[in-house]
Amino acid sequence: MSKESVNISRENIQQAFKVFCMTILAALISFFIFMSISFIASGVSTQTIGYQIVQIEEDGSSTLITEHLYAADDTTIPSETKNTGEEGAVSATGEGETATASSETTLPSNQVKQYIRSEMSPAVSAFVDVLSSVLMILLLIAMPYSVLWKQGDRDSNAVHFGRMEEDRLRGLKVGLLAGLPSFAAYLLLLVSKLGLLLPNFLVYYRLGNVPFLPLINRMVPASTAITAEVPWTVMLVILLTLAVVPLTAVIAYRWGYRHFSLSEVLTYKKKKK
Repeated sequence: MSKESVNISRENIQQAFKVFCMTILAALISFFIFMSISFIASGVSTQTIGYQIVQIEEDGSSTLITEHLYAADDTTIPSETKNTGEEGAVSATGEGETATASSETTLPSNQVKQYIRSEMSPAVSAFVDVLSSVLMILLLIAMPYSVLWKQGDRDSNAVHFGRMEEDRLRGLKVGLLAGLPSFAAYLLLLVSKLGLLLPNFLVYYRLGNVPFLPLINRMVPASTAITAEVPWTVMLVILLTLAVVPLTAVIAYRWGYRHFSLSEVLTYKKKKK
């Protein structure tokens, strides 16, 4: 192997590491995007329907002491709760129970008051998932795209002036190298699906793939923690999501190599209009 080939291989690894770091940054930003959209949608489309008194135990666990649901025509937030007097018991609004004053200011230090909000409607929930998915996947594409486009642009000039040989597959090579951690995580998910190791790895896989979290949650309920319960058709769809970064790398490198700037095309069309 020539010295030039070794240098290019080393540079491919460096570029792949940079792309991988970009995907990590995109995932972190995506988390805040998803949480922000969900929080805003919940605040706008839901309302407080009751509250719970929860006791925090010494080991960090929590025990439900009492629960109060407001009446349908109740427009105020009452300061009292109905208590059954038994730890872990739940009391609903209503019938045959004695109200015991337990305002928030008189709660013991190890008890907290948590308000209960209504569920988002299916339409709002779908809107949140679609909007957040579009924004997060676009972000996941845009950040690695900039790295590979610049590399393709530099390589085009280097080939033109005879400083290096053309490698049309360089974008694919970098994209596959950058995707190795994701492929490794999917293999662990597959092993978990087969019941050989880490039976609840699905929980961690969701957290590590925030841009696709709404899609995964649509296919597999968020309450599902055991990977073996995931259908094989869903495993196939999850596998297809691994192609996003390598495919982005291929397109970005080729467009950079051809000096094709999507932003300039869109800007030019906008000015022309």
